[in-house]
Amino acid sequence: MSTVDSGTGTIEFDAIVFDLFHTLIDPQEHAPPGFRRLDAVARILDLPLVEIELWWQQRVGEFVALPISPVDAIVELARSRRIVLSPTAVAEIDRAMGSAQDGALATPIAGAIETLQALGEAGIKRAVLSNAHVRDVRAFGDSPLAGIVDDACISCFTGLVKPDRAAYAGALDRIDSNAGRSLYLGDGGGDELAGARNAGFALVVAVNGPVRRGGWRSPSEQRRIEGDADIAIEDVSDLAALIEN
Repeated sequence: MSTVDSGTGTIEFDAIVFDLFHTLIDPQEHAPPGFRRLDAVARILDLPLVEIELWWQQRVGEFVALPISPVDAIVELARSRRIVLSPTAVAEIDRAMGSAQDGALATPIAGAIETLQALGEAGIKRAVLSNAHVRDVRAFGDSPLAGIVDDACISCFTGLVKPDRAAYAGALDRIDSNAGRSLYLGDGGGDELAGARNAGFALVVAVNGPVRRGGWRSPSEQRRIEGDADIAIEDVSDLAALIEN
């Protein structure tokens, strides 16, 4: 067991569950400034952005919970609109939907790999728990993260989506730990921090650096989200300063 300074006392733990996007990796670091996937898809299909956004809102829950390729679904959407896509256009859609994620998986946020390695050397179990569709994580197997974490629970493959309590329990079961002796770290998207608190994690940690640097969440929204955490840190690498072995 290791201990962590919670700010109000010392907590014993033997496992950490990490969010993936904007916690261990950041696709925004690998995309052009202002890039939005749905903007690119609307341009390629020559359809109004509002139509693509509405379609995405209707389907994204399915993509995150099931092993359905959103790229294939976009091709089906085009076919239903009698839009003929060339192989080049399909490849452009694929790149729009996942090239930034591929780059982020290949090059995690600075300090993340070293931190995960140090945690493993200290005997701390490490799991990834992510809400993601299959194109988001296609490159996970080639990521340096894959060889470091003890397990990765990705919603499109497990069918368990945060903030459902079962998603956290599933990740913990796979590393043989429980919430009472585990930490949860994430940027807070999708109410994951509130979900971790409801799941009973010993310490819930907000990681705010990637989101703050990206500038795509308002300060007021960030403060609201951090209210669901016990403490906040800038990056995963800052966790080392709080841990005593």
